[in-house]
Amino acid sequence: MPWVAAMTKPNCEAVAEENLRRQGFACYVPRFQQRYPNKKTQIRPLFPRYIFIYIERAWYCLRGTRGITHVIMGESGPQPIPANEIEKLRARQDKKGYINLEPRPKFLPGEALRAKEGPLAGCLMVYDGMSAHERVKVLVSILGRKVPAEIDEKVLVAA
Repeated sequence: MPWVAAMTKPNCEAVAEENLRRQGFACYVPRFQQRYPNKKTQIRPLFPRYIFIYIERAWYCLRGTRGITHVIMGESGPQPIPANEIEKLRARQDKKGYINLEPRPKFLPGEALRAKEGPLAGCLMVYDGMSAHERVKVLVSILGRKVPAEIDEKVLVAA
């Protein structure tokens, strides 16, 4: 039984994490940086009130750990979480250990694209960045020169 999830008391993820480490458990609380305009950046848990715990021995002592309200249970004990799911979360961490919530771009700058449908279907385009509302800035080759345009991201495929 590798990783399990436990629910913490409100705003007690750090308290539960500290007490679990004292007991010898490996635990993981994914965090991210929440940025506000004109305010200080805040560090917040990605899953408020939840902590992931790696269990190698008896889990009963988790119920009495300070900061934890209960362990998420399945049919025959704590509900296991696949280790690859925890690794996926850790793979999204930056150098400081915070989860990056910004979606990865579908295309890379300078990548050749084609539209599947619409007035520019079949035209060769070059990716030039994202615009607002899932629209993509592209350079379209028309009459021997590259003309800037914006097109819906859903109709584009790599050429």
